[in-house]
Amino acid sequence: MGYNNMASVVATVLVLLLSTAVLTESSKPKILCLHGEGDTGDNFKEWALSDLIYSLPEYEFVTVNAGYYEKNYLYEGGKGGYNWILNRIEGSSESDFSYYDSIQALNSKLVLEENVVGVLGFSQGAAFLPLFLSQGPMFNFVVTFSGYPLRNTNQPLLDNIIDVPSLVWIGGKDTVVTLDK
Repeated sequence: MGYNNMASVVATVLVLLLSTAVLTESSKPKILCLHGEGDTGDNFKEWALSDLIYSLPEYEFVTVNAGYYEKNYLYEGGKGGYNWILNRIEGSSESDFSYYDSIQALNSKLVLEENVVGVLGFSQGAAFLPLFLSQGPMFNFVVTFSGYPLRNTNQPLLDNIIDVPSLVWIGGKDTVVTLDK
C-alpha cells in the first residue's frame, strides 16, 4: 500500500474516531502529531500530514519537535532533526535510553494549546506515545502508525492507550531492522 493510500485510510479512521470525541471547547479541535526519528514537526506536517489536513479541514494539526536534537540527520536541508528517545547515553550501554526531555517538550506544547482532542504518532513518535501517555495526559483518541515496541521499558506497548478509541497501525510483514544490521 502506497503512502497516499495509507494516508487516506488513516484520514477515514480519524473521521470515525473524531465523530465519537466529546468536544468541550468552542475553538477548532486540535490533533497533536508526533513525527518520526530524526525529523522535525514542521517537516512532518509538510510531507506526511498534508492529506490529513486537506481531508479534515475542521481540525487543526499541531506539531512539536521532540526533545533530543541530532545534528547529523539530513532532514530540513541538512539542518538536523529530533528524536523522541535518546538511545545512547554517554557512559551507558547502547540499550539504555532517555525520553524525559521529550515528555517536557510535549507538556510545554500542551500548556500553550487549547482543545487538543487527540494525538497521532508516526514511527518513533508512535513508539514513544505509550511512554508519554503513562505520564497522565488524556485524549479522546490515539492513532499510531508504523510504531514498534520499545526495548528495555517496563511499559507494555498498549496498556496506556487501550481505554480510549485507538487505531494502532502496524505492518505485519514489515522488515525489522535491528541495531546490528
